[in-house]
Amino acid sequence: MSFSLPVMRPLLPTRRALAPYLRRIDHNRWYSNMGPLAQELALRLGHHHGAPALPLANATVGLTAALLAHDLPPGGRCLMPSWSFAATAQAARMAGLTPFFCDVAPEHGQLTPQLAEQSLATAAGPVVAVMPVCPFGHPVDWLGWQDFRRRHSVAVIIDAAAAFDTVQASEIPAVVSLHATKALGAGEGGYALCRDEELLRRMVRVINFGMDESRQSVTLGGNGKLSEYHAAVALAGLDHWPQRRRRLATLLGRLRRAVGDFAHWPAGLGDAYVTSTACVGFADSWAMEQALRDHGIETRRWWSGPLHRHPAFADGQQLPITEHLAATTLGLPCWIGMGRTEITALAQALAHVNHDRPATR
Repeated sequence: MSFSLPVMRPLLPTRRALAPYLRRIDHNRWYSNMGPLAQELALRLGHHHGAPALPLANATVGLTAALLAHDLPPGGRCLMPSWSFAATAQAARMAGLTPFFCDVAPEHGQLTPQLAEQSLATAAGPVVAVMPVCPFGHPVDWLGWQDFRRRHSVAVIIDAAAAFDTVQASEIPAVVSLHATKALGAGEGGYALCRDEELLRRMVRVINFGMDESRQSVTLGGNGKLSEYHAAVALAGLDHWPQRRRRLATLLGRLRRAVGDFAHWPAGLGDAYVTSTACVGFADSWAMEQALRDHGIETRRWWSGPLHRHPAFADGQQLPITEHLAATTLGLPCWIGMGRTEITALAQALAHVNHDRPATR
C-alpha cells in the first residue's frame, strides 16, 4: 500500500518557541517541585479559565488526588460512566474506591445528573463520589453537577481530560489532560481547575507525598508534580493557543464537510468547541475500520470499549447505550497539518466503502 494516513500526528511547540523558557530553566536551576515555570503556568491557566489552577504530572494523578483530597471512606463506590477511558476507573481504584459503572445518555454519551440520581437508588452500597466525563471534549452540565453535589452531599470530580476548550470554572474540581495528543499538549501533564482553593491546597499535599509545611506526611500521597520542562512546553503552547485553536477549528470543519453524511458527529464539534480527535459514529464501525485500513487509513478506538467489559473492572452489567456507542464510535485521522491530499483521500475512501451504509443516528 503506497498511501498511508495516520490517525494522529501530535504537534507540540517547536524548539524555537521553547527556547525562552528553557533558558529560564537553565538560569533558575529549578527543575521540579512547583518551580517558577509551573507557578507561572498555574497563574496563566487560572487567568485563561477564570479560576485557580493546579499543574499536575498527568490527569490520572489529578483525578486520584482530587478523590483523595475529599478524604472519602475506603471501599466506597465511585459512580462513573462506563463509556470513558480506562484512567477514569483506574483513578478511583488508586484512591481506594470501587468503580460503580452506569449507562449514559444516547444523545451525547454522557453521564448526566439525572442518570446519576437514578443510579444512586440502585447502588448496592454507599456511593461516596461521582465522576462525570466530558466525552472527547464535549462539555457537561456544569451547573447541573454543582446542584447535584449540593442536593446529595456526594463528592463530584469531573474528568475533563480532553476538554481544555470547554472546561468551565466551578466549585467542583475538573481535571484536564496536557498529554501530547490533546488540544493543548505538553507531552505529559495536566491540571486541576476549581474555585474551591482549600480543596486545591489539600490536593497539593496529596501530589507532594502527603506532606504539610513541616515536610511530614500527614495524609496519603505520592509524587504528582509537574516538571519545569513540561511546564515550559505548556507555556509555549499557551502563547500560541489562539492560532492553534483556529487551526483545529478549520481542520474539524474540513473533516466534517469531507465526511458528510457518512457519519454522525458530536454536537458543536468544530463550531462551539474544538478538540484534537474526530470521534464519529458509523452504523458498522468494525467494517468501516477494516475498509479504511485496506485503503491505508488508520483509525483508533480511543476508549477501547466499555470499562465494565475491561478485565480489570468487569462487573457483568448490561449497559446497552454504552455498548452501542462502543460498537459504533471510531476515531478518524485528525491532526494539524492534514492537507487537501489527506482529507480528499479520507473522503474518497469513505465514499467508496460507505455509499450504501446509513450513518448511525
